[in-house]
Amino acid sequence: MMNSMKKVLAVLISSILGVSILAGCTVTIDPGKDADEKIDIRVVGEEDSAEAAEAEEDEEEVQAAEADEKEAETDETDEEEPEKITRSVVKSSKDNSFAVGTWYTEDYDEDENWALSYRIELTEDGKASVIGWRNKDAGTYEVKGDDTVVLTLDDCRTSSFHNDYKKEIAYSYSIEMKIDGDDAEIKVDAPEVISNLADGTVHRKKAASRMASSDEEGDEGEGVDIKDGTYLTDEEYKGELSSDGKTMTITTALNHEDKNWNLVQDYEKRTYVFTVSDKCKCVVLAEDREEGSFFDNLDLIGEFLEGKSGLPITLTIKNNEVTEILFTS
Repeated sequence: MMNSMKKVLAVLISSILGVSILAGCTVTIDPGKDADEKIDIRVVGEEDSAEAAEAEEDEEEVQAAEADEKEAETDETDEEEPEKITRSVVKSSKDNSFAVGTWYTEDYDEDENWALSYRIELTEDGKASVIGWRNKDAGTYEVKGDDTVVLTLDDCRTSSFHNDYKKEIAYSYSIEMKIDGDDAEIKVDAPEVISNLADGTVHRKKAASRMASSDEEGDEGEGVDIKDGTYLTDEEYKGELSSDGKTMTITTALNHEDKNWNLVQDYEKRTYVFTVSDKCKCVVLAEDREEGSFFDNLDLIGEFLEGKSGLPITLTIKNNEVTEILFTS
């Protein structure tokens, strides 16, 4: 618009002054002695206009290219971000509850079959351990599907005849567990054989009465459920109470007497750990039946549990708690 006005003004001046103004030239007008400054008018020709237009077009193309590049970067960022969020959600949503618990090899028995008895412990926070005859291995596990987890054991310790456990340097192995309820098939992938754990079946035990582990003091494993009922120990039982009397550990077989007063074994001899009911009774059969509170007779019960009486005791079990203990003297 400004260029057009200048061109029109130049033509008018040319007409008035009677001179020819060539395209591209500059005309200086002197307004007089009193004027502050002179006026320069440049007439833009067709060639100059074309160059200006071309420069302007080039600048517009550069600006458009920069805008397209920024838009592309924005689109790429928008596409990548949801993908990251999706991966994070999928990873954190894997449920490991179907695997958590303590698993035992077939015919698990730390007294009679300890060389082949192993237990696998999987915790909620992804930790794994395998404990057996001469092994204490630790590591982690990862969910690999709806029914499968893979254990990686990289802190492996072995012992000879239950001496001090020594770490196997630079040794690790893995176990795949395919789980179906409380049963699981395991496949052991180990570069060397340093334990007796092999491919096979393991079973998860519910928290009830528990078998005490003989390899480490205070370490307990879950065991078989004991049906509600009244059981006799064998004559060679041996046990002890916790300091507060709320837990009873006893090594015995659990038997009952049939209608002919014959002993029938219900549960084989092993170490059981029972919770003692808050309302547990203590009964002593002598000339009369004396009944009192279990917790008022802890000293007497402790003496009997040492196994010095030579007579079996009777345990009443309900919901895997001892609700009554009976002695004959």
